[in-house]
Amino acid sequence: MDVFKTVAGTIGKEVPNNIAKDGVNLLPFISSKQNLEIPHKTLFWRIDYVKYVRKSNWKLHINTKEGFTRLHYLKNDPIEKKDLSKVYPEKVKELKLELANWEKNLKKPSWLNIVDAKVEDGLGNRYFFPW
Repeated sequence: MDVFKTVAGTIGKEVPNNIAKDGVNLLPFISSKQNLEIPHKTLFWRIDYVKYVRKSNWKLHINTKEGFTRLHYLKNDPIEKKDLSKVYPEKVKELKLELANWEKNLKKPSWLNIVDAKVEDGLGNRYFFPW
């Protein structure tokens, strides 16, 4: 997790070898005036039944509770108005496979989702989000 590695880097400590660590220290990317290459080619995020994959300009949003999958190309659609999942089914398949491979390495969460909030995405679409 980037937060863990970044905090350790901030206080000048190394992360112990016995701790699983898939993140990077973000300090060089935040504080450098150099043009550093981005630290991750693909970003994954999951909280209970909501999952995201961000790869380059593509963003996949999956909500398994409500059964929807949305795909956005952020370079042309930064506020995610247009769902491209039906237009680019192979990209959806590719990103879902990468997500599944990432999830294989995750431990079961130590806490349960206790509240489902109904949120609006700014386009009038309302869906559940775990809190």
